[in-house]
Amino acid sequence: TPRIEPADAIVIPSVLQDDARRMTRGELLGLRRNPDTYGPVIEAKVALAEALRDLQLWGRIRARLADPGPEGGRIRLHPDGAAERSFFVHADDLRRGRFRAENGRVVEVTEFEGPTPRRRLRCDDVRLRRHAAGPLEAVSFDLVLTDCEVVDLEGEQTANRRQQIVLENLVIDGVAVDSLAELSSDELFARAAGLDEDAARYVDDEVRKLHHEIDALLREITGRLLKRYALSATAMLLIVFGATLAMWLRDSLPLVIYLWSFVPAVIDLILISGGEHMLRDGALAGGIAVMWCGNTAVTIFLLLTYRMLSRN
Repeated sequence: TPRIEPADAIVIPSVLQDDARRMTRGELLGLRRNPDTYGPVIEAKVALAEALRDLQLWGRIRARLADPGPEGGRIRLHPDGAAERSFFVHADDLRRGRFRAENGRVVEVTEFEGPTPRRRLRCDDVRLRRHAAGPLEAVSFDLVLTDCEVVDLEGEQTANRRQQIVLENLVIDGVAVDSLAELSSDELFARAAGLDEDAARYVDDEVRKLHHEIDALLREITGRLLKRYALSATAMLLIVFGATLAMWLRDSLPLVIYLWSFVPAVIDLILISGGEHMLRDGALAGGIAVMWCGNTAVTIFLLLTYRMLSRN
């Protein structure tokens, strides 16, 4: 059993630390300056980096297949950690992970055990699929073979048909790609903007998702900060309003004074929460107006109560 030694630490999100609701003002402002450290943004950034890496890998495989030299026209893959077993894919091109053969031919895959050929697979469709458990830095793929004619080259060379064969966790020999894991969102956006039209369509969903996550984070930070400012003003206003009301209604029961103070407080908190949700949805002007109209109403009530108190 191979020993697993991850190259990078695995970050486990914490509800008490990684949630924007529980971050301090300084942490929120730092997150606004560098949104790449937020969990949902990291997930979207990794997805875009993997899509860009796929495009880079496919381009280099196409160049290898088009090479007129002795190594051209085929790609060698071998299981990760077992280089003595290998698979040679003979094709003319690779488009979006699918190998293609020209002039009506089919894609052919030859399996070797060391220098000895064991099987020949002639397939209608050969697809290169990203290995689900592979890290971002490793070029690990699954080779999906569909509708294959399998010929045993070691025995009587009898042929049989297989609907699908999946060769998992393969490493592509002689084709290296750049690691995109450490690139920032802006750098990934710049790389995506420099792609041609066909390649841009492949990463379009990942680009939109990363933009959406960053915009949603910035709106949430704005909503959280403005909500805290509004609540701070509410706390001061309600104390002063309750004290002024108690002096004005000094002959009333305490429950009456509490009721007249409690109702504006509840309405104010509801308006602040509603304004925050509007800000997170992108309605900046409307959200601020709704958020502060409760404090404005409490301030008006406070001034009216103080005016009536000061007359006596």
